[in-house]
Amino acid sequence: MASLLRYGIVSQAFYFLTIPIVLIKFTSDGYGVFTGAFAVSSIIGSVAAMRLERAIVIEDELRVRTILIYCFVAIGICSGICLLVTQFALRAFTVGMFEKNLLSIISVVYCCMFGIVQVMIHLAIRRKQVVLSGVSDLLFTSTLALLLFIVPLQWMPEAITIFAAFILARFVSLVPFFSMAKNEFTKQKTSNHAHVPLKVLKEYLVPVFTAILSNIQFRGLFYLTGYHYGGSTTGNLALTQRIVYAPVNLIGASLRKSFFLEFTENADDFSTVSSYMEKVLILGSAVSICLYPVFIAICHFGGQFMPTDWQLTPLFAVVIYPTASILCLLSWLDRIYDAKRKQAKALLLEIIYTIVLYIAVFAALSLSVSAILLILIFSCITVVYNVIWALLTFNLVDCRLRAVYGLGAVHAILLAVATVYVSSIQ
Repeated sequence: MASLLRYGIVSQAFYFLTIPIVLIKFTSDGYGVFTGAFAVSSIIGSVAAMRLERAIVIEDELRVRTILIYCFVAIGICSGICLLVTQFALRAFTVGMFEKNLLSIISVVYCCMFGIVQVMIHLAIRRKQVVLSGVSDLLFTSTLALLLFIVPLQWMPEAITIFAAFILARFVSLVPFFSMAKNEFTKQKTSNHAHVPLKVLKEYLVPVFTAILSNIQFRGLFYLTGYHYGGSTTGNLALTQRIVYAPVNLIGASLRKSFFLEFTENADDFSTVSSYMEKVLILGSAVSICLYPVFIAICHFGGQFMPTDWQLTPLFAVVIYPTASILCLLSWLDRIYDAKRKQAKALLLEIIYTIVLYIAVFAALSLSVSAILLILIFSCITVVYNVIWALLTFNLVDCRLRAVYGLGAVHAILLAVATVYVSSIQ
């Protein structure tokens, strides 16, 4: 865990280096078009292995190689689907046919590579080499920062330039896994490997829909804002996500990777990790509420120095902070549903949340609300849902609920402050 956090902190430092580069070199419109293609490839890429990569950690050792083969077949199929979805999604933006087709092809490549990275991360968890995922993240963010800094803009449209940098950086991030993958497919060539029954595979297909819904809930806003407010608003919203969700990527992902195997091994008795779960929520809530005034001050005064077409970014950041905060503290607990084999329950919760969320979003758009108010509505619904989700999750593992009550109270205060802030600038 400590090693992952060290690598994560350094990788996030490089990650933040890309933000001023984007602000200086690229327009919000160009970044918005890139986001339209990138969101599709990252959503599909995150489930490209059809969530079978989780079976690598959970299932018997003799099934691992068979599951790996299934994962790579699934990635190939999903990459083809990505091409069609990207073509459709880019209709929300003003983009030429050449750029649209090239972005679609690039998105397929990124989808495939991102899917492979997810498989390698879970294989590393199985082999207790989880630190490799930290090295991979560090290589990705450092390479991305370097490429965005040195790449010339004259060669290609902005969206393609940014996406090409992501492709190359993602390829470099695969390097730490090469040796492990080679060993996996060359060792014990003559040994028997167990067949994986279809019934077992079905258990891992349910989380595919859960993950798709989870990704659509926020990233779906990219296309709605692009259609209703223009690509510039989408660019601001996407950059805000990269800034504010950084702690989610750092802390949440590190906890998820570190505790997935422990959740699996203690599926019948969570007493060994329940106290840790409570401490994360209590300590995280306290830190979050203390940092919010500082964060608002930075956004307020820093926004005065932002380029003209990036002025919405600090406003969005203040409103999205409560959402990012609660996701940072809870996102790693989703592996409990895998360990307890309660994926269907998790899917039902995501379906209800997505329906409620988008009913509210479309109702708000029909009233022609401002973009900042739309994001505030999204944040309120997301925080309420996640508190309910936390209560159900803690009940599932017979963990005390006092930490969840504190979490809910803190984030209610954060939302109230965000509402007052939005009211003051409307």
